[in-house]
Amino acid sequence: MKIGFIGAGNMAQAMILGWRDHHEISIFSPNTGLEAAAELKVEFKPTEELATWADLVVVATPVDALEEVAPYLQQAKVVVSVLGGISLKTLRSLIENAGLVRALPNVNVSKKVGFTALAFEKDFAQVDTYLDLFNQLGTAEIIDEDKFAAVSAVAGSGPAFVAGIIQSYAFSAERVGLDGTTALKLSLQTFIGTLFQMPVDADLQSVADAVMTPGGSTEQGFKSLKNSDINDVFQQMLQATIDKNNSAE
Repeated sequence: MKIGFIGAGNMAQAMILGWRDHHEISIFSPNTGLEAAAELKVEFKPTEELATWADLVVVATPVDALEEVAPYLQQAKVVVSVLGGISLKTLRSLIENAGLVRALPNVNVSKKVGFTALAFEKDFAQVDTYLDLFNQLGTAEIIDEDKFAAVSAVAGSGPAFVAGIIQSYAFSAERVGLDGTTALKLSLQTFIGTLFQMPVDADLQSVADAVMTPGGSTEQGFKSLKNSDINDVFQQMLQATIDKNNSAE
């Protein structure tokens, strides 16, 4: 498939890395496009050429640039928007003829282990094709647009939150006696190893139970975790993110 990108930011580059081995990709960005194309080993095309060349155009610009690039998208076959807070209704008001898809990936798509939420217009004829396409980047699911703010908080922002959680875990390891380098190394390896062995539908309590001995030290620490306000902390983190997302809708 021929995939064109307008925009060369972090999300665009993550998607390109996930797709480039199996698709023909071109990119346009007025300031960094040539440099990004060379670094990612894809082609650079001007916008007016990109829209007619591509089977689909991914719009990954800053939100405030959408109206500027919209005239170039009138000849596109399919437009996939990854712009936060821009609904399909808003896209249709700016783009007359192309099929429209709203996508919410996270940066893990660069390693083909990402999650992408997808929303389609009711008359979009290639739903299965695009589900298959985004499943190449990890896992893709159709999600109602009114849930996109929550999905963005949990999955889109999630990699940053997970990094912060690991930072806190490593910091706590330092406070109980490990040096900083060892604390970070053990923390990272523990998270990576635990996640590596778990399927996406894992029973998390069973995973924990498999490590704990009744009356043992792990069980004591686990009880301390569950008796803390950690659930409230995570809910506050997600709600603050959702509130900010909703303010952009």
